[in-house]
Amino acid sequence: VIDIVCYRKHGHNEIDNPMFTQPQMYTAVKKQRSTLNKYFHKLEQEGVITNEAARELSEGVKMELQRHLDNSRNYVPKKSDWLSSNWKGMLPMNIQARDLLTGVDIETLKKVGQAITTLPADLTPHKKVRELYANRKKMFDENLPIDWAVAEQLAWGSLLLEGNHVRISGQDVERGTFSHRHAVIHDQANWPRTYLPLQNVDPGQAAFMACNSSLSEF
Repeated sequence: VIDIVCYRKHGHNEIDNPMFTQPQMYTAVKKQRSTLNKYFHKLEQEGVITNEAARELSEGVKMELQRHLDNSRNYVPKKSDWLSSNWKGMLPMNIQARDLLTGVDIETLKKVGQAITTLPADLTPHKKVRELYANRKKMFDENLPIDWAVAEQLAWGSLLLEGNHVRISGQDVERGTFSHRHAVIHDQANWPRTYLPLQNVDPGQAAFMACNSSLSEF
């Protein structure tokens, strides 16, 4: 059994930045040399491999990965890959589900919108998060179209004002898997302070909780 204790150098995906949610940890991680370089250095010191051989091995792996990436761009899926039989029993596209009246008045949306686009003056968010919140504020100030993240938070905020407790839970729900939500903002200067706009819509609102569940990739 090999027990490996390691860390992720970069984010969850190409558009993620771990500094959004783990500023203290990733300030330390940034100072670390990559695990690969450390391992090659150790093997070289022990006389197991030369620096030149290590580079050749690394380049060989990169070339193999690049070959598969190039092949994937010309891949043509088969109909059987989509497991069409699993969709039997679903409503056909020409049948619509029954509409439910879930709308709220414009004043409620404005109230929630103000809360979810306003950050405390003494909070130091990540610069990308600050920019994201500034863009959200422009959506309301300039009557621009809203995006997915704003729409869902408007919905949750309206439920909170109606007295409904809202709890979201799952892997990376605080930030959002695609870094789109940022319902929990981590102060980059005052660790481990956080701020949740949806907890600050109205003094008489119901409780809002955002809980990241355990993220296991074994």
